[in-house]
Amino acid sequence: LALDGEREPLRAVFIRAPRFTATGPGVEVLARLDDEPVLVLQDNI
Repeated sequence: LALDGEREPLRAVFIRAPRFTATGPGVEVLARLDDEPVLVLQDNI
């Protein structure tokens, strides 16, 4: 998994979880897998 701003990829295991279908204002995408957001941040959530 490539994290924005990091040189080395992060090895990760994913559980079945809902996909992010859209991101709105104030949401920062921190990581993508196959061009889909898999890690996001909004305020402190």
